[in-house]
Amino acid sequence: WKKSEKTYDFLWPKTTKDKFQKISRKMVEPRVKQILAEIPNKFLKNKLIFDSGCGTGRYIECFLKQKPKKIIGMDRGVSIIKENKKRFKKFKNLEFKVGDVKKIPYKNEVFDFVCSAGVLHHSGQKLEKLINEHCRVIKKNGYFFIFIIAKGGLLSETWNFARKLLKDVPVNYVYNYLEKKINPLRMQGFVDHIYTSNIPTKRLRLEKILKKKFTKVTKLKGIMGADLTPEIYKKDKFYRKRFGEGDLRY
Repeated sequence: WKKSEKTYDFLWPKTTKDKFQKISRKMVEPRVKQILAEIPNKFLKNKLIFDSGCGTGRYIECFLKQKPKKIIGMDRGVSIIKENKKRFKKFKNLEFKVGDVKKIPYKNEVFDFVCSAGVLHHSGQKLEKLINEHCRVIKKNGYFFIFIIAKGGLLSETWNFARKLLKDVPVNYVYNYLEKKINPLRMQGFVDHIYTSNIPTKRLRLEKILKKKFTKVTKLKGIMGADLTPEIYKKDKFYRKRFGEGDLRY
């Protein structure tokens, strides 16, 4: 898990320089549009938002357009947070801090909306405990977006094989070798799957946990070309064999 943290802190500031942050954000924009469609119109205006495991702030850039009172982005990566403070320095309603998703440094019922996008399966802790910790800081009648990976599929087996194959190859060597050969966004996905550990879960298990905490639990379909969901691949009869249960977005 420490290796995962170091990998992200090494990689993200490099692969989101200049125009590539904009390209990366454009991939997130339709995802955020799906999220906003499931909550009341203009709900986030003048509200408090928490991005848990914020990375380079792609989701935050999108949420800023909703004119919230304040957004707090937290990540374990010291370099990531340092770069974010530079990148977003003109925004007065935005704060970044180094912190751990396993123990969120805020009191109960602080935030109106909490976002956890592709983070919790990398933390090395039991999912229910992590979700309970995030629910703790959400206000009554607040909202929570969560994305984690599910079990199964040939793709998962392929990444597991690659992870074992390259376990003794330093991440900086792979980065330097591929830097001029592939798009930085492809680099993110490649290194993400090979140099980080994860704990996938089953869809029904996630839904069971969420239903204990929320009055309404809605599945999001994700976006074509970036997400692996049965809604997107409904015409693919080999979907389960290829991707298992895919991406879990709620």
